[in-house]
Amino acid sequence: MKDYSTEDWYKREVEKYISQYGYVPPQWVVFPNSHPFSMQWRMGSGETFLMVFYTWLDKNYNTIEGKIDFFLKNSPPPRWLQVVADSIWSDEVDFEVPFEESEYYRKLKDLGFKGVDEFSKDLDDPKWD
Repeated sequence: MKDYSTEDWYKREVEKYISQYGYVPPQWVVFPNSHPFSMQWRMGSGETFLMVFYTWLDKNYNTIEGKIDFFLKNSPPPRWLQVVADSIWSDEVDFEVPFEESEYYRKLKDLGFKGVDEFSKDLDDPKWD
């Protein structure tokens, strides 16, 4: 992802989130009733938020251990766990393997992430249709 940290719009967005939350929180905090595979993340405010969030995350939590700690402190709803795994191990995740059969699914469970067993149920809940 491109580094937006020197852009004025990015700095304004970070200031806005820091003044409200004390940091730039993950998607499910800012948009609690959202689905990770929604069109919301591909355009408009959702897309802008992702540019801000991932730039901020990479600048402030630039190790796997740091990202694990960040996401454990910002416990995601089960439907977001695949996104969390990709955010932590972005260079390693193989999307050819179904997430629930992947080593990253097991890693999240072993690390103590809540709701791992409810991933599919939450992700596929009819309320998201």
